[in-house]
Amino acid sequence: MSQNLVQTRGERVEMVVDIYESVDTVKGHDPNKETEEPKTMRNSQPHHAVSEGSRCSRLTAACLGLLCVLLLTVIIVLSVKFARLTASHVEWKCPNSSIYYISTEEKSWSESRQDCRDRGADLVIINSKQEQTFLEMFKGDKMTWIGLTDRDTEKVWKWVDDTVLTTEYWFAGEPNNYRGNEDCAAIGYKPGNSVSVGKWVDFHCDAKLFWICEKNIILN
Repeated sequence: MSQNLVQTRGERVEMVVDIYESVDTVKGHDPNKETEEPKTMRNSQPHHAVSEGSRCSRLTAACLGLLCVLLLTVIIVLSVKFARLTASHVEWKCPNSSIYYISTEEKSWSESRQDCRDRGADLVIINSKQEQTFLEMFKGDKMTWIGLTDRDTEKVWKWVDDTVLTTEYWFAGEPNNYRGNEDCAAIGYKPGNSVSVGKWVDFHCDAKLFWICEKNIILN
């Protein structure tokens, strides 16, 4: 019986020890700390992601800005080069089997024809109503020389290819050989309030006018 009592007491002692150890464990445990740590982890993770996202956004915006600046620079450079090319090169129009060039300066009939020859062409020859209508629009407000003259024989008008004039678009009362020295033909003269700005007139060959060159593009 005493032995059982001893055992019982021993068990009680062990139980008491276990209880105290459990209590100490509970006392040493900080529940707030346990809940704060996950919060800290949850909070720190998104901040890091937001920081990385902001950095990427700023880098993307910077790259796009730089690209826009480079693109604008290229556009400006190309525009300047195109303007220079337009100003320094001749402009030819091609409505049919010929191409045409209109000058940007004024010269005499002979000088104008020489310029056309230097370009591998000659002063324009008008063979049809269609061509006449095109040239009326092509020349704009300019008065221009055409490849027609009666220098060799008065009143015998010939084209620069030595063919005799057959299709005529003279202004009313023209050619009149005013003052006896008008031997070269031009289009675009505006007498008074006339609207017939595309009709032909004979003019002094030494007058300074614009001119139109024609080059046939059909190979023989």
